[in-house]
Amino acid sequence: MSTKVLIKDLYPVIDEVLASGGQFTFIPGGVSMRPTLNGTDDEVTVAAAKSIGKYDIVLFRRADGQYVLHRVVGVRGDTFTVVGDNQIDAEYIGRGDILAIVVGYRTRRGEVSNTHAGARRAAVRRFLRKVKRKMINVKNSMAE
Repeated sequence: MSTKVLIKDLYPVIDEVLASGGQFTFIPGGVSMRPTLNGTDDEVTVAAAKSIGKYDIVLFRRADGQYVLHRVVGVRGDTFTVVGDNQIDAEYIGRGDILAIVVGYRTRRGEVSNTHAGARRAAVRRFLRKVKRKMINVKNSMAE
């Protein structure tokens, strides 16, 4: 028998496991990391982040306390630019906001250990969405 638990109810457990040097595996909710992660089918394993680089997927805490998985797309000192693979709007977070780094994930298609897989595809998709948005804006302005 399995019980469904909201991820926010696990925040204290996640914090404790990471603080003790352990790894935590969970099924993330949401769609921001699609197609890399499908929130209802995939398991993600995180561990305390010793080093963070471009294209790593990190678990961070927003100012409102929400835990979020996003990909690092830029690093400047202790400031990180993060965005979901299925999003175009970036967020800027500090090193202290990052709780963990994704060390692996399992999809319904099989085990995937390289968290950089799909990063290039995600960047292209974000670029194409921006182009599409601009084209729609031009089209709408011409119609007026």
